[in-house]
This record gives sequence, structure tokens and C-alpha cells, in this order.
Amino acid sequence: MTLPASRVSCALWLIGLLAMGPGGSDLAAQSQPLPSQLPLAQPAPDSFLVVFATTKGTVVVKAHRDWSPLGVDRLYHLAMGQYYDGVVIYRVGPTASFKGGYVVQFGIGNSAAVNQAWDTAGIPDEPVRRPNGIGTVNFARAGPDSRTVELGINLTPNTTLDTVSYEGVVGFPPIAEVVEGMAVLESLNRQYGNTVFEQWDSVMASGRAYLDRAYPGLDRVDSAFVSATWPAGAPDSSAIVGVVDGFHAALAAGDSVGALSYLAPDAVVLESGDLETRAEYEAHHLGADMAFTQAVPSTRVMTKLVQNGDMAWVASISTSKGAFRGREISSQGAELIRPEPHRRRVADSCHSLVIPAALTFSPATRRRHHEHTCILASRTHHSARPGCGLSRTHGGDGRGHRGR
Repeated sequence: MTLPASRVSCALWLIGLLAMGPGGSDLAAQSQPLPSQLPLAQPAPDSFLVVFATTKGTVVVKAHRDWSPLGVDRLYHLAMGQYYDGVVIYRVGPTASFKGGYVVQFGIGNSAAVNQAWDTAGIPDEPVRRPNGIGTVNFARAGPDSRTVELGINLTPNTTLDTVSYEGVVGFPPIAEVVEGMAVLESLNRQYGNTVFEQWDSVMASGRAYLDRAYPGLDRVDSAFVSATWPAGAPDSSAIVGVVDGFHAALAAGDSVGALSYLAPDAVVLESGDLETRAEYEAHHLGADMAFTQAVPSTRVMTKLVQNGDMAWVASISTSKGAFRGREISSQGAELIRPEPHRRRVADSCHSLVIPAALTFSPATRRRHHEHTCILASRTHHSARPGCGLSRTHGGDGRGHRGR
């Protein structure tokens, strides 16, 4: 069967998304951008998501420009410039400026040249507009205008950081909040606590090489990228993502009625090149999808969320590893969904896409792939509106020199 040109173009868009997405087998060797190489004066979107893929799992944060405009601008450009790819998470320890707090910290450069360049690129100080609750993110700092690249994430309610005076500056303004991955943060290696700051000159002079040698076993950020942006006044992304998450949750719970409730009445399924109606999908493949989802542990990471008026697209990559019906499964799949959040269902059209091994992100992730089922949902009462849908795979505080 030949796909319409609109669906072919959608496939090419998704392939491009995957090819440009997170990855690289030797992130430590990648060069980090210098201040002069990023458009730091340009404002960031009003809000956006940043995905941090760490050695312990994925952490997603949502930035809010109205919380700290200059700080959020900096985070956006650092993430867009892939600054955090390969950096070491060198602190999981107690707050220094008061007792009882706990933070995660990372962001120092991987080389002396990078550290020297960013050390003089401070962000002007801003007031605290949001409490430092659990999961809030802020920049580490020392004295006035010293926020640069180091991020801190609060593991405890560190509201003392809202008003603490440190080196003549009051408070640590939050710039973002964790929306996924707090358990990952809690699992990070904390054996060294705050001791890295006892050798901070060596860290600044040698970067990651020194950290790897002196503090073996520390976790790191393998990659970080902006996965979604939206302007002020746009529908809350949680409603959009909720449609996608709801469908997956229903499959995982074995709830066929719930899963079908997320599909438009005129949904069709593209299965191995053949189209099925919504009813045919229910009879033929829904059960297998639920069985697979329940049997094989999978992780799903949203890589892109795009909004255009009342339309939205969510792209995700999932990794599955386990056993299903006597077969060992180790595969990566992709999905691109057009949710309709106000009706809590998937809308518009989609196609099935098998990701070739050549498009996976490193030799370690080049795994064999299995049969894909794709959920198509098209709204015939709208004019032609091409798109892709759901595909299933079978088979801180300141810390140390910038202290809190």
C-alpha cells in the first residue's frame, strides 16, 4: 500500500526528529558551547520542557519565564546549545546555608576553557517569585550577578532559600520545576556529598577529567534538550500530555474500555500495511498491545510537544526490554500522536513507523525491532488535516563556591 504524500512527509519529519534528538555514544568528547556562541540576549519561550537523560534515568523539568525571566532565558539557550550533554552530577548533598535541606547539583563545564568562559558570564540577580519547594530548579550562585551554568534541584522543601542572604544577595530564584523523574533524582550517587567543593580549583582547572578520576562512580547527564515550547496563554501542556499518558495507562492496566475511550470514533489502525477500523483494532490487536505492555517493562520519553492553535502533536520514544510470548525483547519504538485535549482523545491521522537501527542513537541502542501497530484517528468532519498518530511496538542551592 502506498501512503499519501501527507503521511510520507510526516514520516520524514519524525525521522528528522529522531536523527536530531538526544544521543551520541561519546558525549564527554563533544565540545560545549561558549557564551559567545549562544544567542543569550534573545528571550526564551514563555514556558518549555527540558529533558535530562541521566545515567539513572530521565528527568523532565518545566521552565516558567515569569518566575525568573533572565534565569529561564539562560536555561533555554544552554539546553538548546547542548551545554549539559556529558556533564557530571557532582553533588547530591545537604544544603550549606541551613540545616535539613538536600539538593542535587550539576553544570560545571567539562574543560578549563569552558569554565573560564562561563565564569564571567553572570546573570543579573532577580527576586524570588516562587518558593523553593521540592523539585524546584534554580541556578547556583556566589555573590552578586554570579548565576551562570550550574543548576540545583531541591530534593526537600528548601523554602529557607527564598530569603537566605548569601554574599550580599537574598534568595535563590527558582526557574523551573520537575514534572517527571523525582525518583531518578533520589537514586543518584550521593556517596561523596559536598566533598567535591574541597577540591574546587582542580574541578575548575580540569573539569570532567578530574571528577572522573577523583570521584569515580558519579552519575552524569548524558544529554539534555528542549522537548516542548509554548507561548503565554496556550493550553496547559498537562492536558495534552494527559491524553497520551491516559491511553498508555489504560493499556498497562489491561483496561480495553479505557484505552478505546481515548480513540476518536472514526479511528483506524495501520497494521503491517493494512488499514483496520477502530472495531477491527479492538478485535485483533488491542489485546496483544495490552498483553505486551503488561509483560515487557518500557520507558517512554516525550521528545517533542508542538502546539499550533487548537492543534497539538506529541512525539515520544520508548524503549522496551524483557520477554513476551517466549521471545526476548529489546527494542526501541517511536510514536507521534495528535491529541485532542478538550475531548480527551486522539484525533487526526497517523502511520506506522519502524525505526531502522541506523537511526538509533548509539551502538548500545542499535537493537532489533519488532512489529509495529499504529493507531490512526482521523476527523472526517474537518478538511484534510494530515498527521501521525500512535505507534505501538510488539515483541540548588549555591553549593560550595556557589553556596546555599
